[in-house]
Amino acid sequence: MTAGLKAVNDHRVENGLPELPLSTTLAKIAQWKAQDLKTTFDHTDSLGRDLAKRDNQMGLTNWKAVGENICWTNKAGAKYVVGQWAGSPAHKAAMLGTWTHAAVGYYRDLNTGIHYWAAEFMLDKNYHPSPTPTAKPTPSPTEQPTPTPTPEPTPIITPVPTPSPTENPTPAPTEAPTPAPTESPTAITIFLSKEEEPVAA
Repeated sequence: MTAGLKAVNDHRVENGLPELPLSTTLAKIAQWKAQDLKTTFDHTDSLGRDLAKRDNQMGLTNWKAVGENICWTNKAGAKYVVGQWAGSPAHKAAMLGTWTHAAVGYYRDLNTGIHYWAAEFMLDKNYHPSPTPTAKPTPSPTEQPTPTPTPEPTPIITPVPTPSPTENPTPAPTEAPTPAPTESPTAITIFLSKEEEPVAA
């Protein structure tokens, strides 16, 4: 692994991503591109080829997606270059993308002292991401029904029977001797007692 690819992979690991293995074909392309940057500092190379066309013509096959970061600087060091790429949202996204292989090419112009870097990324056509495990929903706790309190029976109060007042027997009136009937009107007067008025019957 080159110093450039190690710096890229270190940045990926710092962001919770796996390292990318080196592709020998990408390594050849990256090294050629780094040298070509001296002539044409652009993603389109000095031969007028864009990234996809260049990769195909230089033998990279079976790819689903490709990406590229380029840089020139007066300062040496792969970590410095990766730090510059990390400061740009687009270049950082390229380094942290979903890829299967990578390679980083480096070239220094001895006349000017300028350092040229080219990072190449590839996603293999046969790559299939592992399915994200579906989280099983946590079953909601079943609430136990609150038991309905059984009402205690209201005690039936049996009234104590109030004894009926015992009536003192009324003494039977002593009948006075009936006088011998006299021929008079038919109405009969009965005397019940001395205190009572006579009741007509």
